[in-house]
Amino acid sequence: MPDRVSDVTIRLMRTEGFDAVRLLHLPSRADDATYRKKLSALSLLPDLARNLALLDEFLRMGMWSRAADVARELLRDAPQSVETRKYALVGLCGSDFADEIARLRSSLRDAGVTGLCEPEPIPQ
Repeated sequence: MPDRVSDVTIRLMRTEGFDAVRLLHLPSRADDATYRKKLSALSLLPDLARNLALLDEFLRMGMWSRAADVARELLRDAPQSVETRKYALVGLCGSDFADEIARLRSSLRDAGVTGLCEPEPIPQ
């Protein structure tokens, strides 16, 4: 129903043992219009401010892939900035880009920054 929020579960199967399940959160038309209006307003901001605002919005909404895309853009724009790398790590933390997260965490650790997006301890 277009006037209500809906959650949809999708299962993609290649074989019996090779499948993926995803939960899609579909906003109502009103929520979608508000979201699009906000993105339109953010597009008027300078690059850095826009990317940080988009990162905040995507993280708040649980849009991990979109947050990771913005994080990667931040890294492309200012790879040497420790502050930018901190924001990028937060943006990548919820994604499946484990190699990039580890590389970024390591470079921040070398710069004396710890405590962001730390890996979960392995239960023994």
